Amino acid sequence: IKPTNTIPSIQKKNPEEGIELSTDKNNNSISKVQKEPSKYGHHYDETGNIIYDKIDTTNILFIVGGAFDGIENIVKNRLGKKTIGFGAENGLNQVDVDDWQKNLTTGDLVKFGLIPEFIGRIPIIATLDKLSTEDLIRILTEPKNALVKQYKKLLSLDDVDLEFTDGALQAIADMAISRHMGARGLRSIVENSLMDVMYRTPSDDNIQEVQITKDVITKHAEPKITYKEDKAEKTSEATK
Repeated sequence: IKPTNTIPSIQKKNPEEGIELSTDKNNNSISKVQKEPSKYGHHYDETGNIIYDKIDTTNILFIVGGAFDGIENIVKNRLGKKTIGFGAENGLNQVDVDDWQKNLTTGDLVKFGLIPEFIGRIPIIATLDKLSTEDLIRILTEPKNALVKQYKKLLSLDDVDLEFTDGALQAIADMAISRHMGARGLRSIVENSLMDVMYRTPSDDNIQEVQITKDVITKHAEPKITYKEDKAEKTSEATK
């Protein structure tokens, strides 16, 4: 005898995870299909069928981005092909291979590994220039959750003021560029320079200010630390 009003098993069907993308052949748009949980807390109804909720993406702009590491070599190899044959000139293509971003084509994306069906749904391809030293310094200091502000807030919990000199910020940005890490490498560089300080400040109540200089970043020198007692002595001497 089969019991009634039973909850269907989650293992009844092979579940499809995440979000599916289906192509609408009529208007060449991408329909986003996302599973919604049923009243039993999973993605199946009472009969065991998967519950879907279709979203109209006619007025939704999809932006696909990524690093695409290595695609510049594909473009440079294409631009630098030699011409071989009677009457042909042996030599490299006259296009500047260092300016590969302007010469990126959909064929390069296919050779990189993306399927043509996917690329055909993306009408516009845009490339971004590399971040300069000035851009990386702005990333370090200007955003609301900038790295410099984060570490200042972290040390302020122990009543310690943290300062980065202009030379230190310049060195951090230059090191990230030399390592080909971009903005993603800024945190690791700052973290390494502050590692010892972050361990010392919670256990030393006498530290009042920490200054990070260029030598701390490039030569792994000790940061300049100002103690409360030293500052109090200088203040008393000035009053005398």
